[in-house]
Amino acid sequence: MVSSACASSGAGLDEIVRPTDGEPAASTVAAVVTRSDGSRAVGLYGNDATGTPLTADVSFRIGSITKSFTATTVMMLIEDGLLALDDEVTEHLDSPLVPAGVTVRHLLQHTSGIPDYARAVDEVARSCPASIDPLALVEGLPPDFAPGERHEYSNTNYVILGQLLEAVGGQPPAAVIRKRILDPLGLDRTYLEGSEPGPPPVPAVADFYDTGPGPIECDTPVWPDDTAAGMISDFADLERFWRALFAGELVDAATLSEMLDANEQGHGLGVIRVPQPPVQDVTLYGNGGKVVGYTTHTYYEPSTQTMIMLMAPTGRGITLRLLDDVVRWALDWQSPDRPP
Repeated sequence: MVSSACASSGAGLDEIVRPTDGEPAASTVAAVVTRSDGSRAVGLYGNDATGTPLTADVSFRIGSITKSFTATTVMMLIEDGLLALDDEVTEHLDSPLVPAGVTVRHLLQHTSGIPDYARAVDEVARSCPASIDPLALVEGLPPDFAPGERHEYSNTNYVILGQLLEAVGGQPPAAVIRKRILDPLGLDRTYLEGSEPGPPPVPAVADFYDTGPGPIECDTPVWPDDTAAGMISDFADLERFWRALFAGELVDAATLSEMLDANEQGHGLGVIRVPQPPVQDVTLYGNGGKVVGYTTHTYYEPSTQTMIMLMAPTGRGITLRLLDDVVRWALDWQSPDRPP
């Protein structure tokens, strides 16, 4: 375990990630904080499903942080003039799931009204099928609301965006994301599971989601081209991605501003602005992911260029208390009287 500095309380990051009295134990959790000068602090607690102590270099399923990669790739295609935010999706893609009037912006910001396939995935997964077609779970369902009428999170939006990447980019979505982001940034441990090979994720502690009468006991099916939640990555690659995005290596300043322009729920275009950060007057951008067996948070604080990342290989391992405490610790570590 490594802890490069101490917070004002005297507690290192290892102590911060330990569960408090009366709090259900997070069976395993890792937190990594990095500063603009490259210094790094790591806090670790617990073991993976094999009993091996968790380390900060493991790979893991990143869930909906995948959406940030998908959205950035879409915005890169827009910069190249192949798409526009206010294009109707049906101009580029023939899909029975996309009603007339749904734009690229609606998909990116979850205002399309297209139903969320995730409502049914957990129940289907309990039967341990060999595979799942997530779009089949919502095919034939009416829209939840008219395009642009309101915000309602739907994973289906980002699977359709993956189809749009293929229609416009001329390659399967995994190849388009790799060509545009992964290979140029050297993200060798990041890949779209089910579509590409790569390092396997750390074995998840098998408490998973609390979605019904007991945990899901079988392996969760992985489907190809899951551009909503299907990526595997690690802390180093995720940090490289977020720093590159904010440094202008992937999109220009005007495009990044569009992505960060969040609605009342904190949703921009593939990027979330934390609506009520634990530290007053601090703005955090990033995303979080939750899939069966894994919970991940990645946040970037622009004024100090601090990266704050947490991962638990469980479905419910990161409490709000823990997230808030790590953010406070990270920003306190940035104080000039704290050593690197």
